[in-house]
Amino acid sequence: MHLRFNTPTPVAISPKLFSDVLQSALLQLHGVVGGAVPWDLLSMQEQGFAIVKVAKSDAERLWSAAAVLSTYDSIACHLAVTQASPFLASLAQNSRAYMQQLATATANG
Repeated sequence: MHLRFNTPTPVAISPKLFSDVLQSALLQLHGVVGGAVPWDLLSMQEQGFAIVKVAKSDAERLWSAAAVLSTYDSIACHLAVTQASPFLASLAQNSRAYMQQLATATANG
């Protein structure tokens, strides 16, 4: 997932801020009961990119909450699902970059 704030100056996105934004989005769209989606923040990377683990049965609720989020704490923002996979290992490797590395290694002998 990728969180971006639409502000003139960059906003430092900490794991706590990311978690608060995602939980707020779930509560706003689905309410207290519907927004009680168990999820885990597995990795927080630079520039607001994060790896989030959620049960397959709850993925649609999480994605829809991310899709309709437009503000957090009166600041315009955007939360997007950039990649999804039922296998955690596939998120750790960019397949296009891997294939390019493999082709280069094969060509170099």
